Formats: sequence, C-alpha cells, structure tokens
Amino acid sequence: MERGNIIIDGNGYKLQGPGQKLGPDGYASVGVGLLANNITVKNMKIMEFYAGIVILESSFHTITENNINNCWTSILIDRSSNSTVSRNNFIGCGLEVYRTDSCVIVENNVNGKPLIYLEGVSDYVLGGEAGQIILSNCDNIVVKNFNISNTNIGVQLDGTNNSWLLNNELTKNGIGMMIGFSSNNIIYGNNIKANNDCVVWILNSFNNSFYRNNIRNNLGGINLGSVDIMGGIVLDKGLNNTIFHNNFINNTEHVHVRESLYVYIRKEPEPPDSNSWDNGYPSGGNYWSDCNGTDLFSGPYQNETGSDGIGDIPHVINEYNQDNYPLMAPIRIFDAGTWDGRTYFVDVISKSTISDFYFNPHEGPFLRFNVSGGNGTIGFCRVTIPKDLLWVEDGWKVLVGNEPVEYTTIQSENYTYIHFSYNHSTKTVQIIGTSVIPEFPSYLPLIFLISTLIATIPAKRHRIKKSSH
Repeated sequence: MERGNIIIDGNGYKLQGPGQKLGPDGYASVGVGLLANNITVKNMKIMEFYAGIVILESSFHTITENNINNCWTSILIDRSSNSTVSRNNFIGCGLEVYRTDSCVIVENNVNGKPLIYLEGVSDYVLGGEAGQIILSNCDNIVVKNFNISNTNIGVQLDGTNNSWLLNNELTKNGIGMMIGFSSNNIIYGNNIKANNDCVVWILNSFNNSFYRNNIRNNLGGINLGSVDIMGGIVLDKGLNNTIFHNNFINNTEHVHVRESLYVYIRKEPEPPDSNSWDNGYPSGGNYWSDCNGTDLFSGPYQNETGSDGIGDIPHVINEYNQDNYPLMAPIRIFDAGTWDGRTYFVDVISKSTISDFYFNPHEGPFLRFNVSGGNGTIGFCRVTIPKDLLWVEDGWKVLVGNEPVEYTTIQSENYTYIHFSYNHSTKTVQIIGTSVIPEFPSYLPLIFLISTLIATIPAKRHRIKKSSH
C-alpha cells in the first residue's frame, strides 16, 4: 500500500493467502503491506500468509480489531514509528518488531493470552501470563517464569540491554527467543524445546550470556543472525556472546554457520564472528548430544591423568568458534537455598538420572541425591559445590549406596569440583564435608548476646534492690 491517509475497513471479510512458507523464489507472501504513512487497517480476517500485515519504513498507522490466524508473523513492524496496534487477536502467530520507536501496542491477544509489549521501559519485572513478550528499547527488564507456546517468536528483545530472561518455558514456537540489536543480556535457566526453526536468534547483538538452559528436541539450536531462518546457530554479526553450561540434546542441528549478510548484500567479506562457548577450565562448556568424545585426561590442557567430566578434545563449531571444554554429560543445576540474599546452586554433570537432591545446613555438612541407570553399566558424576556453602578441612567423604568411593577434586577460586564413578542401579549419593554455611548470619549471635544482656539487667537490679532491705 503506497498511498497514505486512507482507511481499510475489512468489515469482517476474510483475506486468505497461499501459506506461511516462503515461495520458491524466496519471497514472502504478505496480506497487507503498508509503505506510505497514516493508514488505518481494521475489522479484517487475515490468514495463511507469511506475514499478515507488514509496516515498512512508514509511520502513523492504526491497526485495530483484526483477527490474524496461522501466519508466520501476524504483524511485522520494521523501522517504523508512531503507529498504534490495539485490540487485535492473533492465533498461532504473534508480533515481530525491528527498530521501532514511539509505537503504542496495547490490548492485543496471542492465543487468547495477553501480548505484553514494553517500549522505552527501564527497571521492571515481568511475571504472570502472556501469549508473547516483546521488549523494544528497554533496559534492565526481568522476564521470568512464563510459559509461551505456539507463536512465531516466544520472547523478542529489540534494542534492549541489561535484561534477564529467567526460567521460562518456551515450547512449539517458530523461534523461542529473538535478541536483536541488544547487548549485555542474560538468558538463564530456560527450557526451550520442540521449536520449529531455532531456539534463540541473536542478530547484531553483543556481550550476551546464554547459560544453564535446556535446549531439547528442536529443529535448530541457537541462531546468531541470518538472511533467512534456517535453524541452528547462524553466526552473523554476533560478537563476544558467552554460551556455556547449556544442554544441546537431540536438536536437528545444534549450530548452523553461514556467511555474513555482508557477503550476500555488499559482496564483500567481513571479519568472522567469534563467541565464547565455554567458561574456561574447570567450569567447562556445554553438553552436545552428538559429541562422542573421550574423557581419559584432565587439566586445562587435558594432558593430566584422570577423568574430570570434560572431553579431552574441543568440540569444533567452525574455524573461529569452538567449545574448548565440552561436557561429557548433561548438566543439572540444583537450588541449594538462599542465605544473606544470595542463592547457592550445586551443579551435577552426569548421564545418570538424578533425583531427590537434598541439602539442609541445619542437619549437617552434607548433600545428597539419587542416581539411577541401567544395571551393569558404569555412571559418573561431577559435582560443583560453592566453597562457602559446603567445605572441608581434612578431606571429603563420598558415599554411593552407603559405600565409600574414590574421587578426585579440582579447586577453583570459588568452587570445588568432585568427580567419581560407580556401578549403576538406583543408589543414593552422599557428599560429606566438615563445615557448612551458617544457619544464621554471623552478626545474629552478637545481637542475641546484646539482647540477652539487656533483658537481664532489670532482673539483676531488682535482685540487688531486694537484697538491700
């Protein structure tokens, strides 16, 4: 639509397209395209297009009271400002924005749940229920504990920095998370599974940390920018992102590498993307279900005798990106508790089934959990314990099924890493130290002592006075 200052009123009629996929010529089908300014689109039923409505480099539009179903994206807003999107219903698809400014997007639903859109907001915590979440030009936003499914993009960050995506469940979306033109964000503790195209698309974004996420049964892993959505991790203008302690399990393609946009558009090479895929030694990198390495050695150069739960050779992604310390089994993260405002976690790397993790400093300096696996097979655990949570002065005791087992330890500044193996069945593992985090902060006994003294002063005075009669 290249003519502005008009109203398109569908009066409830249906506009149906050829389907969501790109055509054989690579072009996308679009229901309504807005290229001029000041256009109103209302009361339309739009379905089966790649994009229901596209707003491209134009402004002052009103999109209201439309029903858009089964498109790849319901409304795509690209480099547009001062537009209003309100009271629309989207089924099986949601919004998509790039470099928007001063847009009002309110009272829209995705799959019957609210579409949460924030623009220019800082220092805010989101929780509750949503069909989709989009943050545009925001700072220091926390998105946590959402369950989002069956839309094109579960959570999108556009021009958003210093934010957290925590403990969200993203299932059966086209893309689990899209992070574009955004930096210094933390993506942590999310379960991202059965998404069709990729888990996370990181486009033109830098210094983001992606760790402790479970990435399972997706067609692709993480996408770092691409001409088209191909799944996997596509490295394109994504620099200095840190990706570690994630489980990449049974994805069709964990990582997809392609040439830069600049090669295709400007026909000139660009310096290669480079990201960090591990957290150094002994912390380690990621678990890759298609990486069948060996673990005969340990140490920063993997040349010391003894296993450590880390593969002996790096997992190569391409010539510029590799996981130097791939994990030999999935990593599980257990919340051990919170003291003095700090939450402590214990990590367990193991191919055994881990269950019933238990830690209670009131009961003594130990932690325990159950391991199980096929009878007659050998299992192993590498357990990471914060040094100020549980520690020893003269040596650990590791019991598997009430029997002591041999173990090796590796020390870093803040953590102890304990590695041991065992014969499988269902057994209880108990790791016993000599000291445990205090039940109370260290200043509380002093307060208790002062309170006791104050409480006893009147009684003592009373006794002195009584004895003087």
